[in-house]
Amino acid sequence: MTTTSGGGQYILVAAIDANKRVASFSNTPGEELKIQQRYISAPGVGLDVADHKTNTEYTTDTGTSFAAPLVTAAAGAVKSKFTSLSSAAVLQILLDTANQDFDGYDPKQHGMGILDVEAALNVNPNDYIGR
Repeated sequence: MTTTSGGGQYILVAAIDANKRVASFSNTPGEELKIQQRYISAPGVGLDVADHKTNTEYTTDTGTSFAAPLVTAAAGAVKSKFTSLSSAAVLQILLDTANQDFDGYDPKQHGMGILDVEAALNVNPNDYIGR
C-alpha cells in the first residue's frame, strides 16, 4: 500500500492510445516513485463518445478528459461490488491490478500500468479491508 497525503484517495491518469503509448498531450508520472504509485493509464485516444452537439449521436474524440472518467467508472464498479470497502481501498485496488504485462511498459510513462477493470473486480476484498 502507498502512503500519501490525503489518505491515498486520489489517482492521477494518463491517456493512452490503442498501442498502449501515452498520448503526446498527456502528462506522465515521470521519475518520482511516489507519483508513479498513484498514477494509472487508461484509453484516451480515438474513443467513441457521445456527441455533445446532437445528444443523439456518437463521435470519435481524444483527451485525458475521456481517460479519467473511465477510471472513475471503474472505481464505481469496484465500490458497487465491494460495498464495505473504503474509497481509498477501492482506488488501491485499481492501482494494484493495473496491467503491466505489455511491451513498452514503463512506470515513468504508465505509472502502475493500464486500467484493468476485470482484474479489479476479481480481487479478494478481504485483502483490502482496513485500508
